[in-house]
Amino acid sequence: MDAIYQLMVSRMLYLFKNILPVLIVAVIMANILVEFGLIKKIIFIIRPLIRFSKLPEEAGASIVTYIASASAGAAMLASFRERKLIDDNETTIASILSNFFSFLNHLLIYYIPVVIPILGLTAGLLYAGSRFFISLSVTLVAATTGHFLLRSRESSEIEDKQEEDRRSPEQKVRDALKASIRVFKRIIPRLVIIYLITSYARAMGWFDVFKTFQLPIGLPGEASTIIAVGFADTTSGIILAGSMIAENLLSPVEAVIALLLASVVSMSLVFFRHSLPGKIAYFGAKLGLRIAIITSILDLIFTILVIGVFLTFLTR
Repeated sequence: MDAIYQLMVSRMLYLFKNILPVLIVAVIMANILVEFGLIKKIIFIIRPLIRFSKLPEEAGASIVTYIASASAGAAMLASFRERKLIDDNETTIASILSNFFSFLNHLLIYYIPVVIPILGLTAGLLYAGSRFFISLSVTLVAATTGHFLLRSRESSEIEDKQEEDRRSPEQKVRDALKASIRVFKRIIPRLVIIYLITSYARAMGWFDVFKTFQLPIGLPGEASTIIAVGFADTTSGIILAGSMIAENLLSPVEAVIALLLASVVSMSLVFFRHSLPGKIAYFGAKLGLRIAIITSILDLIFTILVIGVFLTFLTR
């Protein structure tokens, strides 16, 4: 029992010393950037992409908004469609093209402050890089499709006036801290609980059961637990993967493959729980269904492609 106790204490010390401080600082900094509106300063970067896609400026304005808020971006896009400023085909292209810009938001507020500290630098960068490639690929496919299918036209004249933010810098910092606390309440309890469970399971030898079989693609049996947990909850799967990497049960590449497989397995669940209802809510049943299906298929194709690349590397 003393050995089990010492192992669990050492793992919790590692969590509180090496992971939580980085996570806390990164989350707070991310929310400060959001509250001060610094994310939207990169609007000039996407103008060439909008022109290449043959999308009107209205669509470009909504795509930029996705960087700060996916729901706000979708609402703006839906509003332009309702006002007949963009048609259904332009709406479809713009919505799918926004995939990468929505990822940039998640990169700042989730992947950098949460995922990378939990998984560690190597696995964290591999996983975030994989998601970066997948979302960028989806966006480039949408842009190329728009370039060949859409007709160039002049945009309607709209004023891009943002509501003036009269909050003081101190109030923005306070709001950032409040937003950070909400994130901490969701993530830190799960982080501590899963680290405790994983440490105890490792000490008791429970993971040895999974060593008796291999997944068909050549991953260690322990990876199946990440896939199972990740199917139910992505963040919990990431926490478990980080714990297994720290325990040397899986290599960073094996853990990332397991997380990507979990996203593939849970894709149908995510589609019916989140993607489809969200798209229908903004764009109606017919157009929303079309956008949700195309986006999910593209995401699936490029996720499988990335998994294949990692497996090729793993089997060398």
